[in-house]
Amino acid sequence: MATKKGYKGKAVPTVYQIEVLVDHAGEFTYRLAGTGEDATTIKPKNGDMVSWCVKWMHVLVPFQIEFETFNPFGFERRVMRSLAGWTAPAQVDLPSYYSGNMVFKYTVSTVNGWSDDPDVEPVRSDGLVIGVAPQVVKLEIIDSRLTLSPNPARYMRGLVEWSWRGGARDDFKLEFTPKVEGWPEGADSRAQRILLPLPYLPESPGRHMYKIVTVNMGLGTTGEIEIV
Repeated sequence: MATKKGYKGKAVPTVYQIEVLVDHAGEFTYRLAGTGEDATTIKPKNGDMVSWCVKWMHVLVPFQIEFETFNPFGFERRVMRSLAGWTAPAQVDLPSYYSGNMVFKYTVSTVNGWSDDPDVEPVRSDGLVIGVAPQVVKLEIIDSRLTLSPNPARYMRGLVEWSWRGGARDDFKLEFTPKVEGWPEGADSRAQRILLPLPYLPESPGRHMYKIVTVNMGLGTTGEIEIV
């Protein structure tokens, strides 16, 4: 959904209205109201607004939206509820100091106990995002070993994503060893993906080591990354 232009070219917030459609078998589908575009993952900017409604067999039903720990709306409200209609629009307000996982997984729950877990990925506007697609390190299991590709990786400053090749397999943890001053210490995956804004640090040039450990499979490996 494109950002609209206001008076004298001033950008006005984009409003993401997410319709959550639940069928008779409890399968969840996410669509943007009005356009029908897939909204399983949305990528709003700071200042944009997001609201949800849930329909079971095309009938509005009560529901709850809950973020795991943090959320992209200022980290204050973890839970939003509706008796049967749209939630109050929540404004994306990602603090400038936040350097953690940009994948904000949330749970949609209906009153009969069904639930599902899509995500929100805010777009940073502090100079770290340079207008290119996320640079990806792929996780894969080969001969019962966890592997990373590319490894070592040499990427430009901006968003770097760690995710599974061929589809999600397990949650995982990432830790920089040793910690790189000015970078996040690491992150726990949400939606089995990690997306970190990594700046170029002239005072810490060269490759930096990190460790990946899966949560349930008990697999681990190390990698190297350089930001240029």
